[in-house]
Amino acid sequence: MVPPTLEQRSNLSLNRSTCSASPHQTQCGPSFKLAPPESAAAQPRFTTLRQHPPKHHQPSKHHYPPRHPHPAPTRRHAVRADEKHHESAIVAADGEKKKTTTTTTTMPRETESDGHSSEKSAPNPASSGRFGSALDPGFTARVIAATGRNANPRLAEIMPALLRHLHDFAREVELTADEWMAGIQLLNEAGQVSNDARNETQLVCDVLGLESLVDEITSVKQGPRPSSPLQTQPRTSDARGGPKCTPKKTPTAAAPATSTPSAILGPFYRTAAPVLPANASIIHPSLLTDPCYASRLTHLTGRVLTPAGTPLANATLDVWHAAPNGQYEQQDPAQPEMHLRARLPTDPDGRFALYCLRPPPYPVPDDGPAGRLLGLLDRHPFRPAHIHFIVSCPGRRTLTTQLFDAEDPHLDDDTVFAVKEDLIAVFRPAEETDPMGARWRVGFDFVLAEAA
Repeated sequence: MVPPTLEQRSNLSLNRSTCSASPHQTQCGPSFKLAPPESAAAQPRFTTLRQHPPKHHQPSKHHYPPRHPHPAPTRRHAVRADEKHHESAIVAADGEKKKTTTTTTTMPRETESDGHSSEKSAPNPASSGRFGSALDPGFTARVIAATGRNANPRLAEIMPALLRHLHDFAREVELTADEWMAGIQLLNEAGQVSNDARNETQLVCDVLGLESLVDEITSVKQGPRPSSPLQTQPRTSDARGGPKCTPKKTPTAAAPATSTPSAILGPFYRTAAPVLPANASIIHPSLLTDPCYASRLTHLTGRVLTPAGTPLANATLDVWHAAPNGQYEQQDPAQPEMHLRARLPTDPDGRFALYCLRPPPYPVPDDGPAGRLLGLLDRHPFRPAHIHFIVSCPGRRTLTTQLFDAEDPHLDDDTVFAVKEDLIAVFRPAEETDPMGARWRVGFDFVLAEAA
């Protein structure tokens, strides 16, 4: 997508109290459209996040000693290993091996305007004896080796990689103390802004694409799993005496091949939403006559299935979405408590139904560190219209996902990079005979993989 100009940004209408309806989207509140892409790409619209670095990416030129299996070496061993490292041969840029015992660090080579490469020498501290220089890659090895034998096993596994990448990043960009402190202050402020109603640190991760990446890594690690064989006499209650989520014996004709893709949880989820029966409305009755709500009233229906297409009874859907002004209820004092949130069960045929809104696109909060970061990066803050779901069922893997409006202009440039092709749904005009007077209808089936 072509990014908006600064002039376009200044003309954005973010007046959340304005109500305007269009024949296609009937949006109330903030709206923002980007220019269409200059050319259609000959590749899938939404590509996987687990891709190798681009070809121009240069791997680290720092050479580290080989990793040691856990438990980590003692401090005495770490110092000896570091001293050994300084006495080893260093491979120069021209390929010639030179023996050295100094701590001089050669930074990555840069290409100058005349096409020739030149080495950039890092400052060489005066003291290079017993403790060496933090600029030397051997310093990173010492930090890694400081991990004790009784460290948390998972931390002992992942911290070496984190430290290598973190130290290499600082060396590569020549991070200054002021820049480092600015990053620390951003994280501190994100923590101070966060509370039960707002997770600003998570939002910072979202706009950096980290939550979407972690979500997909988790999904790939879990992998698709076949559904379990149907029981001849399925139990009707679980070990705690409650209803058990049991598949019916007769699969449906159209059997989905895989489970529904996941999507990020987002920073505005709340636990303990009210439990509602089928075909109930998650909209407060006092707001149903509001034009901004009435023009968006939607009948949402669907099923919860196994990958074999078998309906799952007694599954639970946790649903929430933003109001027409683009705000979730905990952001907006004018909205009732737990507004536009609900939990509801599926019936014996795995079906669910409720009345909700056709939500609008909205900007993520721009009054904190995440919004300030977007501004510094010259990025817009908008998310495409979506409805959040957590779908759970005993014996099945819990699914956290989102449903996106097919006509939303921000599908291709979601500021948190969460859109997936299989999660896009079409909102169609509702029947005139709808008992609640809904303007829209949308259907979607959720497929749950078997629990590990």
